[in-house]
Amino acid sequence: MFPWDFILSDWLSLEYLPGDLARCIELSEFFAHGFGIAVILITAWLLDPASRGRLRRVVAAMILTTMVIHVIKFSVVRVRPVELRDRGMVVQSSFLLADDADEQSRIRDEWIDTALQSFPSGHSGAAAALAVGLAFLYPRGRWWFLILANLACFQRVAVFAHWPSDVLVGAGIGVAIGYLVMSYQSAGKSLNR
Repeated sequence: MFPWDFILSDWLSLEYLPGDLARCIELSEFFAHGFGIAVILITAWLLDPASRGRLRRVVAAMILTTMVIHVIKFSVVRVRPVELRDRGMVVQSSFLLADDADEQSRIRDEWIDTALQSFPSGHSGAAAALAVGLAFLYPRGRWWFLILANLACFQRVAVFAHWPSDVLVGAGIGVAIGYLVMSYQSAGKSLNR
């Protein structure tokens, strides 16, 4: 995926979408943002008292996903697409290496370090972990949760917040951790019966 990040990032931007569809994609960040996730989980907690204990597993999956993604983010220097676009930067790769030290220091001097923490996408990881967790709790809605997570992931690319590979890796981490945490819970519950 890395070799095609530059091309796909431009091709998948909101600039080429009709107004209403572009607005829908912009709003889909709600499924991946901390505030939106809190609203969704509080709603599930209020409407389904029987699942309150299992909602803790969804929260645990999301916290673990966020921790893993942030460890990777702090270990890998990758500039966000919006930074390249807005600053007119010319680099050989979106992963800044020793050859790009001047660009790194210029970004750090002018902007906060999150400009250099694109890889992997935390929003995508959170959306994927949330979708997996909710799918375990509410199997009838699994396709709906998948659609919402995919829209949220697409939004990260469409607004130049992340490269497509950032989103794929973040979502992969979220799916893996979400599945492991929710499966562990399901296995433990069936053993206790």
